[in-house]
Amino acid sequence: MELFVLKTLLLILAASKSLAFEKESFSLLIPDTIQKSPEAYVCSAYHLNKSEKKFIVAFEPQASMDQVHHMLLYGCSQPGTYNQTWDCGSTMATKHHGHHGHESSLPSGGVCADESNRQILYAWARNAEALELPDGVAFEIGKGTEIKHLVLQIHYAHAPPVKGKFVSGYHVRRDHNDEDQWTWTRIGKRDPSEPQMFYTVENNVIVRKGDVLAARCTMVNEREFTTRVGPTSDDEMCNFYIMYWSEKGLLSRSGCGSPGAPTFYWDKIDSEYPEYPDLQLNNLPPHTETDE
Repeated sequence: MELFVLKTLLLILAASKSLAFEKESFSLLIPDTIQKSPEAYVCSAYHLNKSEKKFIVAFEPQASMDQVHHMLLYGCSQPGTYNQTWDCGSTMATKHHGHHGHESSLPSGGVCADESNRQILYAWARNAEALELPDGVAFEIGKGTEIKHLVLQIHYAHAPPVKGKFVSGYHVRRDHNDEDQWTWTRIGKRDPSEPQMFYTVENNVIVRKGDVLAARCTMVNEREFTTRVGPTSDDEMCNFYIMYWSEKGLLSRSGCGSPGAPTFYWDKIDSEYPEYPDLQLNNLPPHTETDE
């Protein structure tokens, strides 16, 4: 049995008053939680005032990788439950490996009531520093938006050695005059053993209809059993998050994925995976990437 201590994510908000903007801050807290498992996903919600519109302009994490594997902040129209805290993924992680016997002292539920419409606002891992958004950029929440509740999800686990070597993301555009010609522009590339947060992009890109966003994770498995991409510390959590801004609203879909090698590469599609509809869109030309 383990006692998971209080963890905090401090949000800096800007609220409009007349023509001026005044900043305020508040903390999202995960209360002390007792679990019978060494690994758990715990959520807690902050219910926004639906009559006010506010803007998130900064994030200040207060957690340690000694106990917290990673932390995600979601925007929801409704939370997964209205309990003070709840188990929001441990059961999923257990089913992912086909194990049994997971015990939780908390009620269970999804992160959001509508899991297909949840929005990731912030991600943190490995003692990353605070994040302040650029001038003129903010997350709009509350009145007039789909985000009426903020849900903080914390994955409690003792971090194992990192298996990933690097993760990278690209913007890919086809030449309108030559359909066989593609331009690859790297958005970013990091070593996952470093603090995990939103970093400044290597190249500013404007994404237009018909463009492709592609990501890849390179990892080395030195264990004697298969390592899969998944939600537990036994897996490799390979994700490339992109924070973007738009003057015309958000994308209707917030992510994509694939089963990965050896059945899927950027230039090779295995049609035996109907559960991944994006694969038919991601038939990209070969692209060589190095560790440099």
